[in-house]
Amino acid sequence: MQPTPAGTTRAGRREVGTVVLVAVLLLVWVAVAGSHWSWALASLGVLPDDLLVLTWRRGFVPVVYGLGALVAIPLTVVAAIGIARRRGARGAACAGVGSVALVLAVAAADVVVAGPVGYGTRVAFEVHRPAYEAVVAQLGDVSVGTADGYGRYLPLPEGYGPLTVRGTVDVGEDHVFFPQWTGIPDDAGGFFHMRSGSPAGLDMRGWACADPVHLDDDWWACGMG
Repeated sequence: MQPTPAGTTRAGRREVGTVVLVAVLLLVWVAVAGSHWSWALASLGVLPDDLLVLTWRRGFVPVVYGLGALVAIPLTVVAAIGIARRRGARGAACAGVGSVALVLAVAAADVVVAGPVGYGTRVAFEVHRPAYEAVVAQLGDVSVGTADGYGRYLPLPEGYGPLTVRGTVDVGEDHVFFPQWTGIPDDAGGFFHMRSGSPAGLDMRGWACADPVHLDDDWWACGMG
């Protein structure tokens, strides 16, 4: 029996819908991998400043990536099942292989473009250096913070909260400390902006800085492994 024009039209629409769904899934998976490729582009100095927010490791951006993955995984499975139901056994096999291939293709492209997942302390600093310097400039000559039990701290300016673990910086007479991790109940490690040399011996929320690494100009890293 020859398919009717109406049936042919519906089949054509389903085909178009499938293509659109696959395209949307591809975009979603690329977005989920955004933390990786954005860091890669930023480390090469080619990520526009307006998109540096994609490299935030704290705040709402990692949450968005996580939610994207939660959506992408079941959506990929649903799409594969839908295609399989319409196309029978051969379609099921193709859908399964296609779904796996889609995820692997995005992962492979991510690795090729971005390289290894890990980035060292120096690269992590350089990627966010414009933001650190902007905070130091906004703080100006401020040298008195609010006591928190270990020293003086100030809340980061609006929009810069993800730069540190608690959204605050420790401010001293000649330095600003950006904690990147904190222990329980105390201790920390991070980046220092120093006006007078090495931060060796300075308090990092309960732990004295030892063996600091000079990054550039007035910038140092301490307790960053």
